[in-house]
Amino acid sequence: MSDNIPSPIPDISIVIVSWNTRDLLVECIESVYRTTTLPSFDIWVVDNASSDDSVQVLREKFPEVKVIQSASNVGFGKANNRAIKASKGKTVLLLNSDVVLTDGALDTMWRVFQEHPQVGVLGCTLIWPDGGVQDSWHTYIPFGPKLKKNLKRLPDGLEEALLIWAAFLLVRREVYDQVGVFDEDFVLFYEDFDWCWRVHKAGITIACYPEVRVLHGSRKSAGKLPSDTYWRWMFTAEYLLFGKHHSPFVHKRHMTRKLISYTIKMHLHWWVHKLTGSQLHADVTRRFKIALSVIKVLKDPKVITEGGETLRNLWTSCERPESEVESR
Repeated sequence: MSDNIPSPIPDISIVIVSWNTRDLLVECIESVYRTTTLPSFDIWVVDNASSDDSVQVLREKFPEVKVIQSASNVGFGKANNRAIKASKGKTVLLLNSDVVLTDGALDTMWRVFQEHPQVGVLGCTLIWPDGGVQDSWHTYIPFGPKLKKNLKRLPDGLEEALLIWAAFLLVRREVYDQVGVFDEDFVLFYEDFDWCWRVHKAGITIACYPEVRVLHGSRKSAGKLPSDTYWRWMFTAEYLLFGKHHSPFVHKRHMTRKLISYTIKMHLHWWVHKLTGSQLHADVTRRFKIALSVIKVLKDPKVITEGGETLRNLWTSCERPESEVESR
């Protein structure tokens, strides 16, 4: 373990949200200490009411790590917000619990960040354990109109981006002061896209440094969710994202296209099932019904304009257990 002794105001506060990812979390934190030589950082872990003794293991293995223990699972964005607000680092690194840092990754990213003060948010390349590159940053908005304008040419191998996944995201503290933290109406999925969109609209430069690569398992927690729950929250987040950032016409057009797409897929897979016995049609049909139920519930304009309690109470009628909302 590093002899890291954080200053009263560390250069970097590393924020990790975890829900039942004990072993991955330990591996993630160990990789930070093993690969990082920065003298001034601290680590914050927000545990979203895990049942796998994550907190106990954390306190035994890493007593210096600051732990925020939630009484219930509050979701990914809200959990991150708690640590962002509680920490004091000049820069915040959002790090998923299923990320493993490679040698010198954080040191290099910190150096690049310091050399380019015009960049407010910085990400890197995320790779699968088998070496494949993840589609983790975008030079366009992947939903609706393809916004690829006004991107600046950046020096030293930096690529300007519009959206970057929050699995590894360096953020200057003043960006949060200006734009705010994650919108907590996004219980699961797309809170990082919404936040990056707001950052871009504020005129702050978002960039990726592709030369640095870190390992990312991608949605190890989400993979534990029941399929219906997973897709329910995915469609909910997409609906909210469009409602916030597009006109009512574009919003309605996109969600209509989504339903048409699933309708076509349902019929295609039904015929494949008839000819080959494939069961894919059942999964597509289920997704269609979930999407339709989401749109039916969310079409109330108060959900988009007010959010808050309206959104938090959305799925009461669906008998959603609190444990289904995870930290990604």
